[in-house]
Amino acid sequence: MFRVCTLLLIAASFAAAQQAVNYGSLGGRVTDPSGAVVQDAAVVVRQIETNISASRKTDGDGRFLFPNLKVGDYEVSVKHTGFQDITRPVKLTVGADFELPFSL
Repeated sequence: MFRVCTLLLIAASFAAAQQAVNYGSLGGRVTDPSGAVVQDAAVVVRQIETNISASRKTDGDGRFLFPNLKVGDYEVSVKHTGFQDITRPVKLTVGADFELPFSL
């Protein structure tokens, strides 16, 4: 019984490690031309291959975060009333933790 439990724990830890290897995160900060933060900007990240997207609003510090994204090619778009929209391509690699600055 001890061996079975040990094997199950080892298998679970390998599965968790494998999951972490297949993901990365993408975050950043949105500012205006003067460098002031832009709160409540709409940020959309779209995986090119699947066309699946997720959206967030920037916080009070102009920051956004998309954790646990599958590796691959993405398109990141930022929109806010009164500013020109901006879109940027990103290639998310294994274990990546991108910090993307956007200036509207």
